[in-house]
Amino acid sequence: MNVAGLSKPLVLYAGVLAALTVGAVYVATDSGVLVLFTAMGGMTAVILSVGNTGPVDGGSFENAEGLDAQGGWTDTGIDTPVSVPLLFYGGGVFLWSALILVTVYDILG
Repeated sequence: MNVAGLSKPLVLYAGVLAALTVGAVYVATDSGVLVLFTAMGGMTAVILSVGNTGPVDGGSFENAEGLDAQGGWTDTGIDTPVSVPLLFYGGGVFLWSALILVTVYDILG
């Protein structure tokens, strides 16, 4: 898996969209209980994304012409699994919710 290619989905899903989701819940309701439920929803998304992975094949190889085993060009397909956005979004929602709960509602002190 291309680790450098995961930076865009990480920033988009965990940084931007998750922060907008938690921020919208906080601004609309101003309720710590709903932010806590949002955090639980984020953790549920992480669990569902990890459980969605399934078996992985042995990979592919490239011949001299730049074609893989199925005859397609290499490095043209989507390199990240479908569950990666759900993993990043759920993790981001959980972390942003925890940050709101700790800073605004001071649940640790």
